[in-house]
Amino acid sequence: AHPVRPDSYIEINNFYTTTVYNKGAEVVRMMHTMLGEAGFRRGMDLYFKRHDGQAVTCDDFVNAMEDANGVDLKQFRRWYAQAGTPVIKASDAYDEISQTYQLTLSQHCDKTPGQDH
Repeated sequence: AHPVRPDSYIEINNFYTTTVYNKGAEVVRMMHTMLGEAGFRRGMDLYFKRHDGQAVTCDDFVNAMEDANGVDLKQFRRWYAQAGTPVIKASDAYDEISQTYQLTLSQHCDKTPGQDH
């Protein structure tokens, strides 16, 4: 799957794909989860105050979320440029002596051609 926001705009039909809609919706849902209901609402209110009726970018949306919540979402912005779908791996361990449970999550996504990360 290609990135939600491609590096170049060669063909307008590239913007009306399942990837853009489905992955884009997941990125917005993740932001909602990270910021919480109130934080996401603050971000949306600021976003519409700034951009109502305008053509906007993914960066305009993320900037509003950052500014409304006083957070740095630099790492989060990578979701808009990263192609593919991450693979999540979970492993667990239970220590009977200490009666503790450890859950470890890791994430991997193949590199997007032309990107350093």
